[in-house]
This record gives sequence, structure tokens and C-alpha cells, in this order.
Amino acid sequence: MVMKDHIGFRFEIRDYLGKGSFGIALKCWDHTLKEEASIKIVKNKKKYYYQAGIELKILNFLKENDPDDIMNVIHMKDYVIFRKHLCITFELMSMNLFEFLKLNDFNGFDHNLNRRFAIQLLYALKYLKEFTIIHCDLKPENILLKEANK
Repeated sequence: MVMKDHIGFRFEIRDYLGKGSFGIALKCWDHTLKEEASIKIVKNKKKYYYQAGIELKILNFLKENDPDDIMNVIHMKDYVIFRKHLCITFELMSMNLFEFLKLNDFNGFDHNLNRRFAIQLLYALKYLKEFTIIHCDLKPENILLKEANK
């Protein structure tokens, strides 16, 4: 990863967001849509590529069935194959729940905030259950907040 480098002659790398076993996530500028985006770059290994292909199909299906973006499931924007890596673009969120907990010194949250998180999370899981989809990696790092103060 090189700052200011471009992916697919469209996305300019602005920042590093994180990494997982799949690959890395980057904050980018989308020169086509003139907005920030996050990009998940999948490692160029057969097992990850296959799994990412399945994820791609599921994300596309979920997006098609939630045109108003109300189900609390992140919407994939686009994808591109670049230098033999699958790159999936998403809207840029503010932070994940783990980072939010860390900002609060891992003290937890008040009852009302916990309740709001739980309702939104259960709403998303209910939506996945409608289509018999199971989220196999549910953890604070994978729960994203649209805005840090909401």
C-alpha cells in the first residue's frame, strides 16, 4: 500500500483502516463519484478469493433487497479486480464498535446506548435471517458506526 497511489485508475489511497485475515481495508477517494469510500482488498490467495466471491454475491443480494438502506447492513458500492486482487468498495463509516469502546476506556455504555445498539444489531440479524444468511464473524470490530456521535 502506498499513499496517494491509485486503484483501478479510480480510487486514490488516503489512509489505512485496518487488516484482517482476508487482507486490508483502506480509506480512499473515489474520483468518479467524488466522495470518500472504504476499500477491502482481498489477499491474492485461492481460499480468500473464493470466499470473497461468495461474500460479493451475498453483499450484492442484500443490497438489492434493501434499496432504501434501512436494514443496518453495509452496502457494497462496487468491486474491481486490480493487480489480481479483488477490491470491494463500501461507503466510508466513521469507526467500529471496538474503537468506540476503546475511546470510552472499555467502561461500557449507559443502558440507553446499549439498548440502541442492540435494537439496530438485532434488526440487521433479523434481516439476514429472512434469507437464511448467518454472519460468521460477528464481533465489535465488524460492527460499524455511521457517525461517531450517533
